[in-house]
Amino acid sequence: MLSQDTPLTFLFTDVVGSTSMWQRHGDRMHTALERHDKIIKDQAEAEHGYVFAGGGDGFGVVFPDPRTSVSAALSIQDALSDLTVGDDLLAVRMGIHTGIAQARDDDYFGLAVNRAARLASAAHGGQILVSSAAAAHLDPAATRLLGSYRLPDLLEPMEIHQVGDREFPPVRALDPERHNLPERYTSLVGREQLLDDLMGILHSHRLVTLVGPGGIGKTSMAVSCGARLSAASAEADREVWLAELDQLVSGGDVVPLVTSLFGLDPSHGWERKVGARNAVLILDNAEHLIDDVAHTVAGVLRAGKRLRILTTSREPLQIPGERVIEVPPLGLDTEAVQLLMERSGERHTPESLVTELVASTDGVPLALELVASHVGRVPPEALVESLRDHGIASLSARGVANRHRTTSDALAWSYDLLSPEEQRAFRALGVFSRAFTLQAASTVGEVPAHTILSLAERSLIHRVEDRFRLLAPIKEFALDRLTLAEEFEAARDRRTDFVLDEIADIAGRLAPRDGAGWEKETSVAREDILETAKALVDAEDLERLEKLYLALPGQWGVHQHQLRKALDILDRALPLLWNEAANHRWSIFRHAWCLDQCGREPDALPIVERLRHEAATVGDGYLAAACDALELRIVSVDPRVEPSELERLQAAAEEYSKQTEWWEPEGMLFGRGAHAAAREDFATATRLLEEVTRRLSPSSHNYAVGALNLAECDRMLGDPERALERLDSIEGIRGSLVFGFETQRAHSLIELNRLDEAYETVMRLVDLDIKHSGQETSDPFCAAADYLRAVGDHQAATQLLANMLGDQEPWSYEQRRVISEGRAALGESFDTVWARGRHLSPASLHALLREESSDR
Repeated sequence: MLSQDTPLTFLFTDVVGSTSMWQRHGDRMHTALERHDKIIKDQAEAEHGYVFAGGGDGFGVVFPDPRTSVSAALSIQDALSDLTVGDDLLAVRMGIHTGIAQARDDDYFGLAVNRAARLASAAHGGQILVSSAAAAHLDPAATRLLGSYRLPDLLEPMEIHQVGDREFPPVRALDPERHNLPERYTSLVGREQLLDDLMGILHSHRLVTLVGPGGIGKTSMAVSCGARLSAASAEADREVWLAELDQLVSGGDVVPLVTSLFGLDPSHGWERKVGARNAVLILDNAEHLIDDVAHTVAGVLRAGKRLRILTTSREPLQIPGERVIEVPPLGLDTEAVQLLMERSGERHTPESLVTELVASTDGVPLALELVASHVGRVPPEALVESLRDHGIASLSARGVANRHRTTSDALAWSYDLLSPEEQRAFRALGVFSRAFTLQAASTVGEVPAHTILSLAERSLIHRVEDRFRLLAPIKEFALDRLTLAEEFEAARDRRTDFVLDEIADIAGRLAPRDGAGWEKETSVAREDILETAKALVDAEDLERLEKLYLALPGQWGVHQHQLRKALDILDRALPLLWNEAANHRWSIFRHAWCLDQCGREPDALPIVERLRHEAATVGDGYLAAACDALELRIVSVDPRVEPSELERLQAAAEEYSKQTEWWEPEGMLFGRGAHAAAREDFATATRLLEEVTRRLSPSSHNYAVGALNLAECDRMLGDPERALERLDSIEGIRGSLVFGFETQRAHSLIELNRLDEAYETVMRLVDLDIKHSGQETSDPFCAAADYLRAVGDHQAATQLLANMLGDQEPWSYEQRRVISEGRAALGESFDTVWARGRHLSPASLHALLREESSDR
């Protein structure tokens, strides 16, 4: 890609009338476009251009300067001049603009890109239009000024030049005599595909309604669509009129406003006259007049056949012939980031802070606009902190309609239109952390299911496949109203009861270790279970907390980072449980099991020993056997434990294993196999683990665990090829096992000196670590250190390993190898490098790895 730090020149191309040509010529059009694509790519490359956008019938190309872009454009037009499809000439229009743009993921964004695209759409087939910014760098004799024009989606009129002397019809710009669309003060970002789809749908449907919550960008979409329709119309008499219905109070009459736009008297027969006009009527913000608007629109559509109507509303009109399009939030990874960066004008905000700022908006454009207005005026760290503490509703804007000054204003407009029952249900949904089912919403909201569906119909609830959720600004608004109504605790208690009832139901049907089954059956989000746990611990409600422990470990058995979060909360309950151990022994046992599951063996072992004493005191042999089974798991990774002690524990736990569904019988062999590997007796470990995996399905969780351990044994026995074969036999890697899988693959590839593949695997691990930043994991740093050692960068390898180990002794062959080779390569400076690595932050470690990747 070309550098984004200096002005670049963008060329956009588009085939004129391609849709009708596809319909008429079919396969011949496909052949012609193949030649069209090759010509553009070849000529662009010849002038050092980079094609960054393509698909459909046009391309976006970036050049280092205007001269090369114009040279490429002329060459392309010359090469395409005789390209026909049947009797039709395949004509291409082009637009060129020079300016600063932002680069991201092999693409370019920003106003400079938008201007070039709009210039292309304003041109005619065979015409090359350039902006003044680009023309200033060209030979004056090569272009001529056409005039100043207002183009769709752009804020101000543009001076437009044409390359060459060929005569064309007037530029396809907006005609103020045929529309009343307002001038846009900001460009439309992230909606290009949706806008293209909307244009096509309006071509085949006479009534289209854009629906979505307040602040989602419905008005911007409608106005932009109207501007394009006005500018692109091949029929000179098409009109586009905007009726802003928020001017009218609830119960107001729509008819006088509509007829005034068309210069008609609102008397009998006006519907026929409006319906006969070659026009697009945009009815903006119809929700508070929904019945009146529906009646008026139905009458106009029946009376005439030419008029097309585009409506924006929180809910559909629900009349025959209506095509409803839901306007979704912007994608957080691309579109929302693009909007934030373009509106703020800040290009140096750290990526991690940009990600958090965008996440706080959930992709709602109004929320993004409000955040962007504060970026640059407030340090990004302080802005992030403010949003955490006070939310999006604390931000406001000036110079906009009252309903768009804050997210609360935008949502209050919809909330006030709800019935009291709907308002109460909507408020209650604010207690859900993430997605929820219809049943959960109905129970917590204390309303019938149809009331929840009505809220979804009004765009206050966002549908996610078979579930629903509140977008972040809407959830914030709902919680605020819930608190003001003094209903928060009651709604939270209803959510708690729903969570506990579901857990009890699942626990009665599924085994505790059936993680996949629990994941499939559970309808409430883990975050809601975590919040339920916190509420119960805060209230010291041990009776209901006992029910919550039934979800451990099944609910989080394959999601260790979630399990860690649960234990951070439940650790505070452990002393309370011990105070009433007679009633809560099995909850304490489950707590210890989960401590071991997420790597906190030193915390789990004392609990097991104390529980065993409790079991002996009350004569509970079943609990004592369970403690033996759990201790077997805990000590199996300790090479200091003698094999005879493991055999004793296994014998004591076998009876328990036969009677419970907490462990499969093979679990005992797992423990002994892991212990043999810890003692570096890899041959014995291989024999025991292979005996286990032969009994298991390749798609099971335990098979994956065994295969990962066997792959490590293969490597230690000098057969990394076999290790890779083992890894490839695993089906459905998920949860925390992904880290182990990628780590073993990286180490095996390093042993085979397949360093390019190893590098790609290591970087996948690093990306996973960044994505799951709440989960402390050493796998990425261990694999990365081993890779850096293999390529000879012993300083970076030493720093990464030092930070990963901290005060711990190296426990693996790879770690010892990094240290021994690092000492040999760095000599006396090794200790200094090691000490420096100990104090690196996680962000610095990730930056170090990224720096290594950029140097490759």
